[in-house]
Amino acid sequence: MTKSKIWLLALLLVPLDAAHSQCAPGVPSAGNPGCIPPNQPNSPYYRDDASGPVVQQPQPRWESRWGAIAVDLKLAKGGTAVDQDSESAASRGSLDRCASNGGTSCEVIQVFKNQCAAVVQPTGGGPLSTATAATAEEAVSRALNRCGEGDRCLMIFKECSLPARID
Repeated sequence: MTKSKIWLLALLLVPLDAAHSQCAPGVPSAGNPGCIPPNQPNSPYYRDDASGPVVQQPQPRWESRWGAIAVDLKLAKGGTAVDQDSESAASRGSLDRCASNGGTSCEVIQVFKNQCAAVVQPTGGGPLSTATAATAEEAVSRALNRCGEGDRCLMIFKECSLPARID
């Protein structure tokens, strides 16, 4: 067999697309049909830092939650609503709860969205102090500061209506 026949036979045994089926050493080929080196921004394996591949995570979606506090100051009755979908639902819920607790002249004194609220009053009676904040503890602290009687104020209500993750 001549040398040219051996070369021809060798070429026929090697698939013609073999040269195109693999990327260069160090360049991943799976999902990378262009064999783009991983350090290039258009590579599916590109990392913008040394910690690992960039993974696009979908951002969570949040829905606001509302709360409200209603009181009847003449009869010392009150009602609250938290985790409502709207301001009007929270206000309506607090007024309904105040009425079901015996209030006849209920008024909304505090509405809050995606946060916490607190109501305090001096121990001997007097005006209510309300406050809102990111945490219930901070709302209580702010309401106590507004109360003016220091440690002689009683906490009447503290609650949070924080946003709800929907996905």
